[in-house]
Amino acid sequence: MCLGPVSPFSPFQPRAAGQAPSRVLIENLCMKAVNQSIGRAIRHQKDFASILLLDHRYACPAIFNKLPQWIRERTQVKPAFGPAFAELRKFHRGKSDTL
Repeated sequence: MCLGPVSPFSPFQPRAAGQAPSRVLIENLCMKAVNQSIGRAIRHQKDFASILLLDHRYACPAIFNKLPQWIRERTQVKPAFGPAFAELRKFHRGKSDTL
């Protein structure tokens, strides 16, 4: 028996432990917008960009795991702006050398 698509308000919708369905819905809508923005920055295989996720919530596994796998695999966490900026410069210098 097919019930059709599950509504975000459905009692059958899986939810994170201890989170209200409304909070899960809002989190998912926000992460959809974040993922769409990331997709606009990099359109095809030879594109490159730096994506900075500066909010502390991205360090939470529940939020971090909602990012695309190819982003999670390439994410670097830096303790402060200085090391992050140095890594950005290194990345872009390496890319400009190959152009």
